[in-house]
Amino acid sequence: MAEETSWLKSITGGVIGAGALTLIKEYVEKQGGIDAVVKNFQNAGFSGRSTRGFRPARTR
Repeated sequence: MAEETSWLKSITGGVIGAGALTLIKEYVEKQGGIDAVVKNFQNAGFSGRSTRGFRPARTR
């Protein structure tokens, strides 16, 4: 019984995770990319170290 429950949890977790990833991807695309999402967070009051880590490093 425990093995069946573990298997079911794994399948359920995978489905939920895939759904969440799809929602996040659609949100980022709708906002105009990750930079736009970060800017929106900063404008909403989430600034400083917490959002600087979200931006990809710029290459020169």
